[in-house]
Amino acid sequence: MASLISLRLGLRASSVHNVFRYSLAKLILQHASSFHTGYLFRVKGIPINMPALSPTMTEGTIVKWLKKEGDQITPGDALCDIQTDKAVMAMETEEEGTLAKIILGDDSKDVKIGVLIGLMVAEGEDWKTVEMPTGGAAAPAPVKPSAAAAASTPKPAASTPKPAAVAAPVPKPTAEKSDKMGPAVRGLLHQYGDVLKHVQDNKLTPIPSAVAPPTIPKAAPAAAQKVKTKAPVAPSMTAQFIDIPVSNIRGIIAKRLLESKMTIPHAYAATDCIIDGIMTMRTELKREKRSVSMNAFVVKGVAMALQRVPAVNVQWANEAAKLIPEIDISIAVATETGLITPIVKGAVYLSLDQIGDTVKDLAIKARAGKLKPHEFQGGSFSGNLTISNLGMFGISQFTAIINPPQCAILAVGGGRETFNEYLQVRNKMTVNLSYDARAIDEDSAAQFLQAFRDFMENPNLMMTGVPDSLVIYIEENIPYEFFINSVEIK
Repeated sequence: MASLISLRLGLRASSVHNVFRYSLAKLILQHASSFHTGYLFRVKGIPINMPALSPTMTEGTIVKWLKKEGDQITPGDALCDIQTDKAVMAMETEEEGTLAKIILGDDSKDVKIGVLIGLMVAEGEDWKTVEMPTGGAAAPAPVKPSAAAAASTPKPAASTPKPAAVAAPVPKPTAEKSDKMGPAVRGLLHQYGDVLKHVQDNKLTPIPSAVAPPTIPKAAPAAAQKVKTKAPVAPSMTAQFIDIPVSNIRGIIAKRLLESKMTIPHAYAATDCIIDGIMTMRTELKREKRSVSMNAFVVKGVAMALQRVPAVNVQWANEAAKLIPEIDISIAVATETGLITPIVKGAVYLSLDQIGDTVKDLAIKARAGKLKPHEFQGGSFSGNLTISNLGMFGISQFTAIINPPQCAILAVGGGRETFNEYLQVRNKMTVNLSYDARAIDEDSAAQFLQAFRDFMENPNLMMTGVPDSLVIYIEENIPYEFFINSVEIK
């Protein structure tokens, strides 16, 4: 009998154990499916962060994604167009794989550098199962103080008796209040204490005035009421305005120019150039079917002037002036999103035709937003000197703001007809040099403008170079008219 009972107990314990194991396995499977199996089987993504596409870029705008989720990516492919502080540039990748997730879509503005904008997976992995990065838990909504106080403060019981009202003592005038009272009021308070109570207890009435009040005409109240009820003049609703969104480039330009005016001691110098020789040369070149713009002569003249006066070919960095061996000239180009300054590299070694073609090509790319980083970033930042030419808009002269870390910018006006001392018609062009007084002194600025004027007034020197004897005359500040006829131009 005892053995039979033990056998039954053993079978029952075994069945209970099997049921427990089955239930435990079912529970694990349920949790694995509901909890999400991606924790075990999802693919870890390769992060795509907002890059720094220029040395001064701190944030950018994702203009448009050029790839879609699921597209294959190879090294060198452009993922998206990003608007930086200088231009709209394509973001290229050096990875190979599949674009799995776009986190920040088109027209995402003010994205800081390093922020995650997308995910990709390695080649051969399932991009649909990419693991999304987990962010921090959302902070709970703050509870209103009034609601919290109402919830935590217990309501008083109905049977709790209310304390009996205690008559407030009559305040006596203090020294602080007495200073704000007149002598009559102060005397009444000292004599009667509570004046209002004294009036009520003794049933005092006001003494009628001996002087009759003035009579008011009947029409006056109606007129007064008309004045009171007069409807206010409604504001004019015709004035309308439109908010113009500021692009990322314009915002950076405004910030940088404000910083430039506040931190750089701007100094200014101007000179007039007689450009009859350039106009004659341009006419001759057109006969040879060679079209060279006035801007090409200006760029060439600036480059050769920098070569002759290297003290102006500097940049300001680390609280010191840094002499630049290369001569790269930045050209200010107006675009729909703002100004951009593509660079003519090695301008001193280029011919007028090459400079003209380079400037034209850079301007087209700038307005189309197709500039490459090396086309508007030179050396550590940009060109050594910027040229801003508004002559084609009929501007005779103006001054420009220095673009740091450059130390100078040349503002070029348009040509205009004037008369010389012999009443002869001459074409004159005015240029204004803005320079950093910390890095460039007045003598260097004057020598640079003198050299630039000499090259502009004698354009043949741009075609052939400057003979060694000319350098001596420049150093001795002897005008060209003294010897220019004796110089043989080949």
